[in-house]
Amino acid sequence: GWLWYLGTMVPVIGLVQVGRQMMADRYTYLPQIGLYMAIAWGAVHAAGLWPSRYRELRAVPALVVAVLMACAWQQTRHWRDSEKLWTHTLACTSRNAFAHYNFGVALSDRGDIDEAIAHYQKALEIRPIYAEAYYNLGKALKGRGQVDEAFVNYQKALEFKPDFAEAHLNLGNALADRNQIDEAIAHFQKALELKPESAEAENSLGTVLGGRGRNDEAIAHYRKALKVKPDYVDARNNLGAALAGRGQLDEAIACFRESERIDPDHAITQVNLGIALALRGNPDEALEHYQKALAVATARNDRAMAEAIRARIVGLSAGKRR
Repeated sequence: GWLWYLGTMVPVIGLVQVGRQMMADRYTYLPQIGLYMAIAWGAVHAAGLWPSRYRELRAVPALVVAVLMACAWQQTRHWRDSEKLWTHTLACTSRNAFAHYNFGVALSDRGDIDEAIAHYQKALEIRPIYAEAYYNLGKALKGRGQVDEAFVNYQKALEFKPDFAEAHLNLGNALADRNQIDEAIAHFQKALELKPESAEAENSLGTVLGGRGRNDEAIAHYRKALKVKPDYVDARNNLGAALAGRGQLDEAIACFRESERIDPDHAITQVNLGIALALRGNPDEALEHYQKALAVATARNDRAMAEAIRARIVGLSAGKRR
């Protein structure tokens, strides 16, 4: 039993790093079989020393199983969801960067960005070379509007993990926002080199190329993005806009209608469909889609978009009166 325990514990004890030892309940499953072997045979030996008490001793295993069942039930409460798991992990361990990082991810998914940022920062205090923590901290800061701080964190992530495809993609998007298009293109291309099936990188590369007037190349990238991810509404909208810019209104409208089918409450889709229909000479149908877009923007309290849509409605209505 001891040989089994020690032999199976060595690969996962952390002397040689195999996976993540910071959350290691599962690593005890196989090694503990050895302990139970030793306990079982030891119990048989002990029972042989008191044959007159054999009947009473039979109750001991039942009691042990009952206690273990209670312990297992208690432990599963910590695994109900990510937040409970990582809260418990942090309560049981100290200076655990992996746990702080994953707790930050769980909080971010819940929309608690400020607390997520605090845990990413704590993870980086403990492990300053943690590329994934820099990357997620960058994403969280970008979501809070701190674009420059996000930019720095994406760069840090790539400093410690140069083959981090998602960090190349997000740094490229940040560079595109700064109008550093050549650098952005280089990062999108690197992201695709590392992760050829990245629909997001194809879409972002198409967007910056389209902005430079390289419409044919942009369309090719949008099509690649949709081949990887057919329900990618942003890429489908971008493809439709590029086709409309090339005068292919019927194909553009087909793209926008498919986007509408995928996500009927996508305001940009409704606006794009309205624009394309207006260009094709269908003002009544265009107005209907503008109004749908306005309803979505108003429901989401997006005042800037709502004002832009109202301006389009006014312009279209004035054109109809003329």
